[in-house]
Amino acid sequence: MADDPKNYDGWLSRTPGNNQPEQPISQENIGDWFNYVFKENGGPGYDSALVNMLRGIRILGPGNSMAPIPDDTIGLAFASRPMLNLSDYNVQKHPQLQALVKPARNSFMAYIKGLLDPVWGAANSGDNTALDPLNPWIPPMTNFLKVSSGFPDLSLAVGKSSPGFRGETYSFVDGILKVNFDFDIRQSYYNTKPNFMPYLFEVWVHYIEAVTLGDEGMEPNWEALECNYLDYTTRIYHIIMNKNMRNIEWIFCCGGCFPTTFPSGAFSTIDRTQNTLRGQGQDELEINFAAQGFRFSNLQIADQFNRTTLRTNPNMHPSVRSRYYKKMPFRDYYLSGYGSYPWINLDTMEMEYWGIN
Repeated sequence: MADDPKNYDGWLSRTPGNNQPEQPISQENIGDWFNYVFKENGGPGYDSALVNMLRGIRILGPGNSMAPIPDDTIGLAFASRPMLNLSDYNVQKHPQLQALVKPARNSFMAYIKGLLDPVWGAANSGDNTALDPLNPWIPPMTNFLKVSSGFPDLSLAVGKSSPGFRGETYSFVDGILKVNFDFDIRQSYYNTKPNFMPYLFEVWVHYIEAVTLGDEGMEPNWEALECNYLDYTTRIYHIIMNKNMRNIEWIFCCGGCFPTTFPSGAFSTIDRTQNTLRGQGQDELEINFAAQGFRFSNLQIADQFNRTTLRTNPNMHPSVRSRYYKKMPFRDYYLSGYGSYPWINLDTMEMEYWGIN
């Protein structure tokens, strides 16, 4: 009874909109099984109208009326954790960051400190039950996201020759297709109580200014100095899923980015003309990121996504992963993916989630 709308177990055990044939596979119903298998992997079906449209020419009328419209799901945005140096010795120098000096156990200050400083977070993981030191991503930036603006459109630069005697010209490629320039990513979030999301970005942007200007004497991560990288950058991924909510249709990521704004104006506004006692600036948090370059939809991007996980959790490496984790069934991570780690299967482009054995 998988079609019963109240049968949640049946719905969770299959791809939405795709039912397994009731009869065992045979010569008579092999076409039904082909359709089922093709759709289960994200395809349109073995004998669908779309396949026929791709095979030959439709003489009468446009073919789009016979083919389904795109139905990819909204997808997810992931942001990797930066490598800030939020040691007590460092943050006590900055008046805006002194709340992070020896934060109380299980406080949001300790959570934010460990989230933005993975080294401190790993060393003090027992002091905060909300922080998973092995998680390479910033969960609230995924869970509370409202909108994350798209990446730039690709445009192949084209030049043209000077006109000849008869006005003839020809065109030629005069640039690259890849986006290596800078652009902005605008994100907005649902705000929550207590206001830990605003404080997360407040800490982040003040740290960036402090280690860049050096006015407070704050020092960046020593490894960043030695390896010549910026410790306050993150990488934002946009992953658009197939209707089956398992296979990836598109994957985008920037080369690197960091927050550049904090909406102090919205939080400090006082408007007593409204018919409410609720303060202004609390419904939405908007942050701008300065990003450089982006790539999309190739195996290198998916592999980099996985390597980000391995940076903080080497036990997720395929050679040892089965000792510590198990692949979660769809029903388990769809209902609650907390405590699991995302992993892209490069052979099938399936987004997998692995939890503790």
